[in-house]
Formats: sequence, C-alpha cells, structure tokens
Amino acid sequence: MFCFIGQTPNTALFEGILEMNHGYICVNTDMETNLPGVFAAGDVTDKRYRQITTAMGDGTIAALQACACLRKA
Repeated sequence: MFCFIGQTPNTALFEGILEMNHGYICVNTDMETNLPGVFAAGDVTDKRYRQITTAMGDGTIAALQACACLRKA
C-alpha cells in the first residue's frame, strides 16, 4: 500500500523561473532543469511515478550531477 498526503507540489516559489508542467518542475534524465547548474529531484519533478524509492534515485542522480557540475566550474 502506498499512502500520500497530496498531489500538489509545493513549487510556487519557482514559477516563472523554472520550466514547469502543471506545477511540477521539468528535468532531463540528469535531473537538470532549464537553468544551467540548477537541479531538482523527487516528487516535485514532472515524472510518471512518485514514490520514496524513485525520489531517492532522483536525489542520487541530482547530487552526482551537481558534483560533476561543480568540478567543471
């Protein structure tokens, strides 16, 4: 059984800054947003499944990609 509190992402702070789809932040497979160096992960992203396990995987990808981005700088 999967329980969730709601389906509305708390992303209003990023409206007009990040590309969104119905309030969810759009990312590519590397969890990159439309702004270089800005990453998003978990249930605020526009994806098919929103579960703790997928959010954990997204977080790992975002962290590794952010580290790679910082190494390039």
